[in-house]
Amino acid sequence: MEQNDKLEAALGVFLHYGYKKTSMDDLAGAFGISRQGLYKNYSSKQEIFEKVFTYHVERSLQGVKSALHAPNGTLHGKLERAFHFAAGQYINRLRSSPHSYEILHIVSDRDDKEHHHNLYQEMFKNFLKTNKVSPANGTLDDVVATMMAALDGLVHMAASEKEFDKGARHIIAALVPEKE
Repeated sequence: MEQNDKLEAALGVFLHYGYKKTSMDDLAGAFGISRQGLYKNYSSKQEIFEKVFTYHVERSLQGVKSALHAPNGTLHGKLERAFHFAAGQYINRLRSSPHSYEILHIVSDRDDKEHHHNLYQEMFKNFLKTNKVSPANGTLDDVVATMMAALDGLVHMAASEKEFDKGARHIIAALVPEKE
């Protein structure tokens, strides 16, 4: 099993059992190896969770970057795709898990959460600057901060990926004037 497939499988286990109830045996089973084999590569459940988190953050950041720098598409369309890659792609998996709030709580308590938040914020701000977006009210910093707060709210409130994407469209339409 490839590393990325293992990390996807591990996320599935964490969402299925919750972080606290996930065992190394559960993870070994998802990886298709013995518990001893798992310990040869990973020292703990925490280490695996860290690798899962890092993989998905890097994947999301790359998706956001690709969406914002796509050669075709409207300003709003690019932002909508970026929102989707930032978090929308995970909503259905989160909502299908009774343990999603435990996982989200662990993620929100991470020491590096602010760092990742700032990376997203900087990408959105640079994109809006590059596209010469001039907010009707407030500064570009205000718009980006509101976008980030709304994105976080959608992660916690949207019942499905479809609802997340619809909410993202409304947020973007309200905050960012469409270029003519």
